[in-house]
Amino acid sequence: MVMAFFLNFFFSGPLSIGLPVIVKDVFHGTAGSLATVEVSMGIGALIGGAILATVTLKKPGKAMIAGLIALGVFFMVAGFAGNLWHLAALVALMALVTQIVNIPLMTMLQQTTPKKMLGRMMSFLMTVSTGLVPVSYATTAFLLATGISMQTIIIISGVVVTLLAVYQLKNKRLVGFTFEGERRG
Repeated sequence: MVMAFFLNFFFSGPLSIGLPVIVKDVFHGTAGSLATVEVSMGIGALIGGAILATVTLKKPGKAMIAGLIALGVFFMVAGFAGNLWHLAALVALMALVTQIVNIPLMTMLQQTTPKKMLGRMMSFLMTVSTGLVPVSYATTAFLLATGISMQTIIIISGVVVTLLAVYQLKNKRLVGFTFEGERRG
């Protein structure tokens, strides 16, 4: 839950506010340019979902952490994107790995939470996920208003997400997680 809190804070605002700002102010793009980047997000998410529907993850905990590390790296590199197509490709990759993180994470939370607490736990997760979005937006807007560039905000956020993900390598419960049907013993 703590990881979800920090990841949403450092990812949601900079991504949602950052993409339109970078497309308009850095690449001098149009609404069509922003649509290209946004469509790439949908395509990446669809590909990620299709991959998870066809591939059985042997070690979903490790896949989640690897996906988080990749997400942070792709996000950081997006701050250095040299053109619209480079940004669109990075956004597609971020959406793809987000599926590799989110789907096993939801499964893990549902499998490891006692049934009588499942509704409360999922409600709490959704509150943390959606409730923090406006705070992330406000913080990102404040940083922009102080003169910090959107690329700098995205690069720093990507570094923080990557470091948080790498830190999770110490979380033996997460690293060793397997789906219930695949447990032995």
